[in-house]
Amino acid sequence: MKEKHETTGLGRRYFLPGGIALAILIGLLLPEAGQAAGKLSLAGMEARMAAVVCIFLVTGLRLEHAELKKKPGFVRAATAVVLINLILAPALATATGALLGLGGALLVGLLAVGSAPTTLSSSTVITQTARGNETWAVSLMVLLNLTGIVVLPFTLGLSLRTGGVAVDQAVLFFKILRLVIIPLGIGLAIQKVLRRPRAGFWGYVPPTCVILIVWLSVSRRLDGLSELGTGVVLQILVLAAGLHLALLGAAFLAGNRLGLGAAERRAVAFVGAQKSLPLSISVLLMLPGAGKTIETATVVAVLLYFPQILIDSILAARLARTPAGS
Repeated sequence: MKEKHETTGLGRRYFLPGGIALAILIGLLLPEAGQAAGKLSLAGMEARMAAVVCIFLVTGLRLEHAELKKKPGFVRAATAVVLINLILAPALATATGALLGLGGALLVGLLAVGSAPTTLSSSTVITQTARGNETWAVSLMVLLNLTGIVVLPFTLGLSLRTGGVAVDQAVLFFKILRLVIIPLGIGLAIQKVLRRPRAGFWGYVPPTCVILIVWLSVSRRLDGLSELGTGVVLQILVLAAGLHLALLGAAFLAGNRLGLGAAERRAVAFVGAQKSLPLSISVLLMLPGAGKTIETATVVAVLLYFPQILIDSILAARLARTPAGS
């Protein structure tokens, strides 16, 4: 039973990055299929926006209302995680963009990812792999996503303006309200009435929608990757690794300063340092005047996502060999 659980965890962890890699490959080789699918609409929304609504409707349907154990330090740890993930991260992304003189799609993609809250599934699965406190991980993930969705329009708007990118924060907020917050609330309401769905396939719906969005985006902007060039792609990967390691370091340091146990420190670190690709891409698609820059920024966001998963998977495997109580 334990072996089956571990296999399922591995499948969920690599389903999204593996699916994204496949979506990029198909989008590059068969762009016509993605371009045709992109013309489809549902309830007056283009296919990618319909996928965004689906992501957060199902997310609300599946969010776990974890019962927190009365363990000392959770409130202080939660405060630290919110500050690291939702305040420090966008500030760090903004400062990095200014320091390196980034602009255009690269800057927009970086700021969108930096402003997003933590991942919905990877952070908790990796915490589990590292033998961290799963209850804390789930609780912190829910807190960050509910808080982050409200805070994001303001932190991203401020970051974009600081970086010289004009954006109407009110327009962005109402788009997030309509396409993210309301579907999430409807999902939570349905869950309260009908109970949280137990079928495992529901967990694959949000990442499948992200894979669909990536496929449609790559097909639509076929020259996005080639336009960036190999050198820029490598720079993006190195930049993503550096920023993620900085956030991991800040989160582990906060856990140590708060005197948390090893299991709780791991939950704080992995949940506090990761960034959600679904929300990053969703927000990019909602930015006013979405055009060539936004389409390429979507490709940048996808590239920024991979290093955090690779780094955390390796680190979690190493931590799993160390007793969490030590």
